[in-house]
Amino acid sequence: MNDEEIYDLLLKKLTENIPIMQNYEVKKKSKEIDKKAYNSCYKVELISASFGRYFLMSLIKYCNHMSVFMCVCKPNTNKYSDYLFVDTYLRHLKIDDVNKIMVLSNNPNETLDVKLQDFFSRFLTVVDEFFFEILKGKEWIEIPFDWGPYK
Repeated sequence: MNDEEIYDLLLKKLTENIPIMQNYEVKKKSKEIDKKAYNSCYKVELISASFGRYFLMSLIKYCNHMSVFMCVCKPNTNKYSDYLFVDTYLRHLKIDDVNKIMVLSNNPNETLDVKLQDFFSRFLTVVDEFFFEILKGKEWIEIPFDWGPYK
């Protein structure tokens, strides 16, 4: 697949599985390559002026593995509390094995289409209705930063 096909597939799967995203418009598509780490990152940035939300979805490819990163934020802000990292949100919901949810299958016989659909199937079984209210701009949650053992 070429880069444009990957972006198109990301957007297609995102809007098919999370229909509210059809109300967002694509702001930017970008690709970053880190040759030292042998990885690449495909980013799709969307914005909804009516909902007052900005959404970032990244497909990160490293060696033979792929994972998804998602973030929702209030636009035009630099405050950490105005960013909601979806993996952190899932941990806040006490979801077990967040990393397994956010990682795509590394089966070489599966297409990226199948891998993304499998990801969204897992993701949508654990995310709650409140998440969709956040995407609609009706709710927000501030999750304290987890310093782990560095308190």
